[in-house]
Formats: sequence, C-alpha cells, structure tokens
Amino acid sequence: EHFANWCKTGRNESTQLTGFGLRPDQIRLPQVGDLAGKMARDESPTAALALFQQALNNLNVALQSLLPQYAELQKEIESWQRVAQAALARGREDLARAALHKKVEARKQAEQLKHQLDEVSELQLQIEQDQAIAQKRLSESL
Repeated sequence: EHFANWCKTGRNESTQLTGFGLRPDQIRLPQVGDLAGKMARDESPTAALALFQQALNNLNVALQSLLPQYAELQKEIESWQRVAQAALARGREDLARAALHKKVEARKQAEQLKHQLDEVSELQLQIEQDQAIAQKRLSESL
C-alpha cells in the first residue's frame, strides 16, 4: 500500500496502518535494495529470479504511470508560461501573476515526480544487478 500510494501521490503512507494506530515512522523496515541483495545471495536462484522479474514488471508499471504524468506537467509548465507572457503583453499583471503561480505549482509537482522517477530507476538498476547475481548462481549450480 505504501508503494502504491507513493507512486500515485508521492506520499509514503498507509491508511491501513494508520487505522491500526501505527505510523510509518514507528516502523523500521529494511530497504528494498538490501532485501533484494540478500535474496540474490541467500535464496534459491530460480525463486529469486522469478521474484526479481515480478519486481521489474511492477516497476515498469510504475514508470508507465509516472512518465506520462511528468510529460503532462512539463506541457502544463510551458502552457502557464505562455499564458503569463500573453497576459503581460495585454497589460494584465494580475493574470500573469496568477499564471506564474500555477506554473510554480506545476513545477513543484514535476520535481516530485522526477524524484520518484529517479528512485524507481535506481531501484530498477539495483534489482537488475541482483538479478544478474542470481542468474550467475543459477548457472554455477547447473
């Protein structure tokens, strides 16, 4: 639930945990990369490879969701800039100011999405590296 909410809203939260009176800051979970690396070294290579492939598929879904949102925000930023310029050309500083405010909001959202995209990409690289370790272990065991 945390991951799904993070992908959609940029906030790592769980209403289920909150309903039980727990907050994420009360729980110390291992990093996903740490777990993946441990699995690549310790678990059955076949099982690890299947889980890594599932994780990569899930990350791909997240990327397919985030990338269009990011592209749309980039278009929105450009659009608000054009609106502000047109408003200034007509002597409407009030409209230009409002358009620039909207541009700043869109830029903040785009920066959050960019951060999420970077995190997903880093996680994807880590899982691919761990997948290679598991693949090597599998080939050595054959």
